Amino acid sequence: MDILSTKYRITYEAFSKLSGRISKARNIEELVLVTSKNLKYLMDFQVFRISILMDHNTCSFTFFANNGSKIEGNKLCDFERDLLKNKIPLNSSDIPNKFNEFTDITKLTNPLFWGWFMGRNTLDISTTILSDDTKVFTKTDIDIMHLLVDGFTSKYQQLYLGEQLILKNKSLEDAVKLVADKNKEIEKILGHQQNVIIDKTKEVKLKNTELLEISNISAHNLREPLSRILGLIEISEYYNPEQLKEDIIKHIKTSAKELDEVLKNVVEKSENSIKNSDNKKDYEFKGN
Repeated sequence: MDILSTKYRITYEAFSKLSGRISKARNIEELVLVTSKNLKYLMDFQVFRISILMDHNTCSFTFFANNGSKIEGNKLCDFERDLLKNKIPLNSSDIPNKFNEFTDITKLTNPLFWGWFMGRNTLDISTTILSDDTKVFTKTDIDIMHLLVDGFTSKYQQLYLGEQLILKNKSLEDAVKLVADKNKEIEKILGHQQNVIIDKTKEVKLKNTELLEISNISAHNLREPLSRILGLIEISEYYNPEQLKEDIIKHIKTSAKELDEVLKNVVEKSENSIKNSDNKKDYEFKGN
């Protein structure tokens, strides 16, 4: 078995192990950590960057030769925009200045810049690599790099959609809770209104009872002494002054006193009813 075949066998064994670890990643941070730790067994590079465009948002993952990594949201580089737009692969010794943010280009020996566009269903992906003579990336590494990007982006999409689903469910739960809280407020208001209606109904019934009592007093208690007075006045013309003074006027005075007592009772009940109503209104106003 020649050296090249041995390299391929070792590389694909390492990729198989990495794929298994990637599939077990529970979140995006863990996906990046697992990938960062195992990249060195697949290919050489100084900087390896994957930018994924999905749902009009981009997420960029930068991996460094020293196992470090970085995640950025909606921060595409100019050369990545060109790749996503033109879809033309890049292979150049003209290194974009952006890579100075990731490594000191002046310390690299014969640096070389690679770039590819990859379309995967609903994803647009730009993949870029910076290598040099100490970390050599060659055309023979392209196939394994494509396999790695496929596995990484597929898992990323799965985790991303899972996180979005959780957020949507959380938003839905918040909306349901808001509706439930509003319903409780409405029920409380309706309950208060119901209590007000009940109190007002009781008040009206009490008023009606008082009015009926006053009406009964007016209809019976007032009519009896008044009728006697009117009757006595009608017959008074048949009496002489002495009889009128001794009999008729005496009875008229008695009936007039009864009438006065009845009127006082009616006035007192009316005043008490008005007073009780005003006190209740003052209590309700202070209570609110």
